Parts: sequence; C-alpha cells; structure tokens
Amino acid sequence: MLLAWEVLAYGGTAADTQIELLKRIQPLLPDPKLVRISFFGDAEFRAVELQRFCQQQCWHWQVGVKSDTLYQVDGGGWKTLRSIPRERGERRYVQQILLTQQHAFC
Repeated sequence: MLLAWEVLAYGGTAADTQIELLKRIQPLLPDPKLVRISFFGDAEFRAVELQRFCQQQCWHWQVGVKSDTLYQVDGGGWKTLRSIPRERGERRYVQQILLTQQHAFC
C-alpha cells in the first residue's frame, strides 16, 4: 500500500494542480494492469478533468460529489444527485450514468 500526501497552503486547488501531484507519484505505483489502483478524494477532487485522468490511467476512483450535480441515465432527463431516493444512512449505487450536464462524463 502506498499513501502519499503533500501539505499545500490553505485554500482550494485546481484540477491541473491535483493532476500534477498524481503524476509525481505515478512512477511509484505498480502497473494498473497487475494491481488495482484506487484514488480516494473529498469533493475538492470532483473535477471531471481529474476523473478523466484517473480513467485514462486505468485507476479506480471515488470522490465526493455535490448533491446539486446533474446526472443522466439511459438518455433520460438530467436530474440532481439529491433526487435519487434514499433513506438516512442508506447507500445507493447507480451505474452507467453520465455525470454533469456540462461534461457528460461516463
């Protein structure tokens, strides 16, 4: 297991800064064809550009997403994530979605 972090000045970071940090540790990681590599981040790491980077590297990722983010299932209408019915404490998994109306990221 590899855990890496860098302390930055207080305030948000842009996707390009986040991607550069990931590129710096990438040489330390095993081949993603041989080992499952997972990236976890809070909502600061929700940028589609960062998720695309993870996808291109064949990494798995889990990041926080705001509840007002729009998603689409099977060509239907765009809805907010908060519209997914759930009970307090319940987990809900929705697969094969497009995320954000602006990027239509899958």
